[in-house]
Amino acid sequence: MSRDLLVASTGGHLTELVELAARLEPPSRSPLWVTFDGLQSRSMLEGRDVEFVPYIGQRDLGRSVLTLARATKIIRAYKPDRIISTGAAVATSFLPLGPLFGAESHYIESAARFTEPSLTARILMRSPGVRVHAQATGWRDPSWGVVSSVFGGFRAEDPGLVADAPPSPRVVVTLGTLDRYPFDRLIEHLSGLLPADADVLWQIGAASKRDLPGRVVQAMPSNELEQEIQAADLIVAHAGCGSVLTSLRSGKCPIVVPRRAEFNEHVDDHQTDIADGLAKTGLVLSREVGDLTEHDLWTAAATKITRTLEDEVVFR
Repeated sequence: MSRDLLVASTGGHLTELVELAARLEPPSRSPLWVTFDGLQSRSMLEGRDVEFVPYIGQRDLGRSVLTLARATKIIRAYKPDRIISTGAAVATSFLPLGPLFGAESHYIESAARFTEPSLTARILMRSPGVRVHAQATGWRDPSWGVVSSVFGGFRAEDPGLVADAPPSPRVVVTLGTLDRYPFDRLIEHLSGLLPADADVLWQIGAASKRDLPGRVVQAMPSNELEQEIQAADLIVAHAGCGSVLTSLRSGKCPIVVPRRAEFNEHVDDHQTDIADGLAKTGLVLSREVGDLTEHDLWTAAATKITRTLEDEVVFR
């Protein structure tokens, strides 16, 4: 068994790492997790050994540098055989230190990167001793390793003839936990499409629009959100990896809507790549905000997702 230090930001990065950690080869012996403190991380990693580090925002390389001292202390105390990260910026605080302390350093690029590597990957692929791996093979550098995608093994069933909305449908709208990027455009458009009798949970993140019909939360523990998704008829999500993966695991085909940088909804338009890439697999229904229709809602609700393949091991 390997002694692993598992490092990830909260959100989709942590969701992917939890999925991948379950199939590490060789398996991990009492891994230590490093992430940010929050409802998601505390619920998702309950019962595991965790070190919380200060939050590092989108592309905040300055804070990544400041975290190096904390990373050094953790690595010295834990003495890992491997340091494994799915990003984002927190990976740049830990992985370059691995070779200095005799540990392997592995960066696994997000499965949501369909067309180009992230800034984190571009930094780490130039860091001595850091091994970079991709979950998508269409664009990767030949020097990169490949691991099986967290989206692998899912299949969408043909919904057939789509009826109108079911009576009192249960709907989950999940917009992630980005702290500075509201997605009010989607909320406003969607609130005009949903039927009046819908039972809606709005997980809105940084959105400013809160006067909505139904239950409204900024964030919630990941196990509670997963239970809500399992019980829902329809999932509408921003094009974030964590929200999509949770929906697929629950057998639901989510509608994914990408955030746009021009409306200050994200730092760039990589969610468009995520939405387009996943739409090609048939596992999600992808729409821009203004293109989303009532028919889209119930087409997605009628599409069931099954898992067809066993998980492949990582680093075999």
